Amino acid sequence: MPRWSLGFVLFFAGAALVMAQSETASIVGTVTDSSGAAIPGVNVLITTTATNATFTVQTAADGNYTSPPLQPGRYSVSAEAQGFSKTIQAINLDVAQHARLDFSLKPGEISTSVTVESNAAILETQSAELGNVRTTQAVNDLPLNGHNFFMLTYLAPGTSSAGTGYTM
Repeated sequence: MPRWSLGFVLFFAGAALVMAQSETASIVGTVTDSSGAAIPGVNVLITTTATNATFTVQTAADGNYTSPPLQPGRYSVSAEAQGFSKTIQAINLDVAQHARLDFSLKPGEISTSVTVESNAAILETQSAELGNVRTTQAVNDLPLNGHNFFMLTYLAPGTSSAGTGYTM
């Protein structure tokens, strides 16, 4: 096989991998009581703060829930069940992030509400996927070799410029 055709095949194989990336995110978690026992049938309400669109999921018998595919952005997630205080948490989702958001409900009246403000853990514990998100300002501040935007792909974990002829 000629040398140029092998490079051509590798280029298109890499392009296919790039196109297979997901543009959505998801939230998974477990809802437990204060003793750590799973609570089935809890309504988990996921609301995007930008548009106020809501999604409702229920916990399974083991207390676990999984959101539908979500667009990246800021969300307010609440869990409420009969005989427990409502708990609300805020989370910011990035592209292809699979965030874990667990709830520990305390006994109380439904009118009682607990709000927790925090960011999701930076460590990805739900999958072995590698990825990263760069802000527009971070990209604008990077010194690119010859203004080749393809060089940005080498900023992601697990990438290498070995054998491409590019120098970093």
